[in-house]
Amino acid sequence: LMKQKEQQEEQTIQLMKQKEQQEEQMKQLRMQNEQLVNQKEQFTEQQAELTKNIVTLEHEKPHWITMTRFSRFKAEKREWYSAGFYTHIRGYKLCLRVDANGYDEGVGHYVSTYLCSTEGEFDAYLTWPMKCECTITLRNQLKDEDHHSGTFTLTINDMYEPKSAMFCGENGRRRGYHKFIAHNLLDRHMFKQCKYLIDDTLCFKVQVKII
Repeated sequence: LMKQKEQQEEQTIQLMKQKEQQEEQMKQLRMQNEQLVNQKEQFTEQQAELTKNIVTLEHEKPHWITMTRFSRFKAEKREWYSAGFYTHIRGYKLCLRVDANGYDEGVGHYVSTYLCSTEGEFDAYLTWPMKCECTITLRNQLKDEDHHSGTFTLTINDMYEPKSAMFCGENGRRRGYHKFIAHNLLDRHMFKQCKYLIDDTLCFKVQVKII
């Protein structure tokens, strides 16, 4: 009987040790789980910050546009449209319109420039109305200064807004400039080392910021 009792005590001790080991293992597992949760939260925060930075950089990314055969469009009094571009990844689609001989009150003496909305691939998933701050810059092709710029606000009510109403309108719906730059300033500026028109080509930079 004494021997059986000793064996039972040893078994009880062994069971208690196993229980302690299991509790210690559970404690270690809980700590590891907490560490994994913290790492996941940190990764999620880093991923969100990276995505935010990418979107910010994409929003601030300028669009470089070159218009060739300027004199031909001016002589024929025809408007010129650039290829479409997006404001950002999966964003709104726009294009630049240039009237070499001017439009409306700019006819005959000025270059007119406008940003126009076009049908985009992601229109159904975007927020409307869309409002953005737009800057059109005509580059000085002689050196990297004295560029000619204009900034305005573009508002598009919805994706179904008639594309015929793309241009300057009333009630603050200005989307460009009838008198962006005078013809006599394109070739050579009287007081500055500026030449915007070289080889019958104009170079534009367009920046769009959603607001």
